Order: sequence, then structure tokens, then C-alpha cells
Amino acid sequence: MRQLLSNVDLDIINEGRIQNHLDELLWDGLKSNLRAMGLVFRTSNKVVELKNHVTELETKDKERGDKLLNIERQFEGVKASADDLVSELKKVTQSAKEWTDIMNVMVDRSEFEAVLDHLIACEYDIRNLRHRCQRRESGIWNLTKNA
Repeated sequence: MRQLLSNVDLDIINEGRIQNHLDELLWDGLKSNLRAMGLVFRTSNKVVELKNHVTELETKDKERGDKLLNIERQFEGVKASADDLVSELKKVTQSAKEWTDIMNVMVDRSEFEAVLDHLIACEYDIRNLRHRCQRRESGIWNLTKNA
């Protein structure tokens, strides 16, 4: 009987230890669950933060895309303006070529006028010479007439 009592006591003692062990396990499990829940909570907060960040990036990307589209439109406008300027430049260049041709003609004309002025000067010299010759001839004629 003693043995039986000692077995029962041991069982009670062992049951107490088992209960303590179970309590410890339960407590450890509860702490683990709490840690896991905290981790899940922090992870879900991070997921929400990441979603918000992705939304911000998408918004910024859309804004950049809009700005890029705007810049492309402005570039097209500038390109069209540049094309217009090139066209105007071609017209101006053509006008400059025409003006250069006119100036070349004028240069030729001024050269021609210079030659013409020279010829006129020569004609004037010839008239002077003729007039002098006529005076000499008349002087000689007068001398011969008087002699």
C-alpha cells in the first residue's frame, strides 16, 4: 500500500510537473503566437507602407509621363518652328544669292562705268588735243599768212 501511495504521490507530483511543463509550453506557445502576431502586424504595416510607396511612385511616374508627353509636344512644336525657320532661311539664302547676283552685275556695271569714265576722259583729252592742234594750226596759218 505504501508503494501504491508512493506511486500515487509520484503520479500527483509528476502530474504537477507535467502541468507546469504544459503551462510553460502553453506560455511559450502563447508568447510565440504573440511574437508571430506582432511580426504579422509589422509585416502588414510594411505591406501597407510599400503599397502606399508604390502608389506614390505610380503617381509620380504618371506625372513624369504626362510631363514627358508635354515635353514631346513642345519638342514637336519647336521642331515645326525649326522647320519653318529652315524654310525661311532657305528663302533668305535664295534672296541673298539673288542679291549677290545683282551686286555682281552692279560690280560689273561699276567696272563698265569706270571704263566708260576712262573713255570719256580720253575723249576729253582728245578734244583738248584737237583744240590745241587747231590753235597751233591757226597760229601756224596766221604766221604763214602774215609772212
